[in-house]
Amino acid sequence: MQGLSFYRDKTVIISAAATPLGRALCHRLADLDAMVVALGSDESELNVIARHNPSRIQSLQWTDDPHRMTDQIAQVWGAEPLHLLVSVLPFRNAELAALRKTMRLSRALVAAVARGLQAGRGCGVLLYDDAGTGGRVARRTAEHAFAKFAGDVQRGHPDLRLHALSAGVGWSDGNLDRAVDLVLMLGHPVASGLAPAQLSFAAQAD
Repeated sequence: MQGLSFYRDKTVIISAAATPLGRALCHRLADLDAMVVALGSDESELNVIARHNPSRIQSLQWTDDPHRMTDQIAQVWGAEPLHLLVSVLPFRNAELAALRKTMRLSRALVAAVARGLQAGRGCGVLLYDDAGTGGRVARRTAEHAFAKFAGDVQRGHPDLRLHALSAGVGWSDGNLDRAVDLVLMLGHPVASGLAPAQLSFAAQAD
């Protein structure tokens, strides 16, 4: 591996940045001197994330018209070299409608930055984050919905290096670190030969 210095001054976008995994990704990438764009809906939480490294983390709040936001993102980053997009799709409390809304936003976000990912020879990661709350049937339905969604997005962008990663764990510090390591590996040139895949993160007992 070339080393994680690969991410120095590279542009990365993290959506749902205020989730535990999104926050951990923003902090780690900023510590690696990447230029991080943190997307989310809660301005106060985004400000807290940005204060970790204000010179490296730029926060961007979703507005009441998120599709207008993706249009703006396409205008700013659409053709600029982008090296990593991580679209976090949290599933909480059996809220399938909320997950489906996030999937629509994620699909629009991938489309908005597709040219930038191609220009930067970058990688996209669709990251399903199951908090383990809600009934078994709802969680299974959500898992199937994510798998179908991810496959549709991958087939819709055959020229992109676009992976899907499912993680259903309680986020201990150790599991957060290991999940972030896996995402950074997927975005690294050493993994450029890996065909678009649907992967699962296996939690470990800390």
